[in-house]
Amino acid sequence: MEQKDVQQTVKDILTQYLVQNQMRCTPERYAVLRCIYEQKGPFSAQQLYDLLDQTYHVTRATIYNSLDLFLTLGLVIRHPGHSMALYEKCYGVRDHFVQICTHCGRATDFRSQVVTNSLTTTHYSRFRPEHIAVCVYGICSKCQARLTRQQKKYLKSKASTQTSISKH
Repeated sequence: MEQKDVQQTVKDILTQYLVQNQMRCTPERYAVLRCIYEQKGPFSAQQLYDLLDQTYHVTRATIYNSLDLFLTLGLVIRHPGHSMALYEKCYGVRDHFVQICTHCGRATDFRSQVVTNSLTTTHYSRFRPEHIAVCVYGICSKCQARLTRQQKKYLKSKASTQTSISKH
């Protein structure tokens, strides 16, 4: 399904739900939904707020309330993060894999045909999967390099301190 078709479909799903539940069809909700479906990967609520604040004024409460609504409708999924929750569009996405750094919170997409094949051929007992998302938590290369530099600096300062103590 093309991006434009997906955006129209999720907008229709939202409109139908709001009308059926006698809720207001506010431009803010649609702006949040549109922004979400323009994202290429996972995002935090704060990142979404920052993106929208550049072009469209919405409150943080609107962001969080909209995310909760979209979770209910199956339009977004929430990846529990180390220090914050990350969200991601999920309508029209079958399999999705994310690697999340536990130090800086950066999330990046990756693909693995081996994992996809394994998960799609798995027999699920009394369950029909609609969306498969895999989160791999670890340390990104930038954070690993920073941690290594910090450790070397600490060991060097510790060694020089011990050398000066032993001379006395």
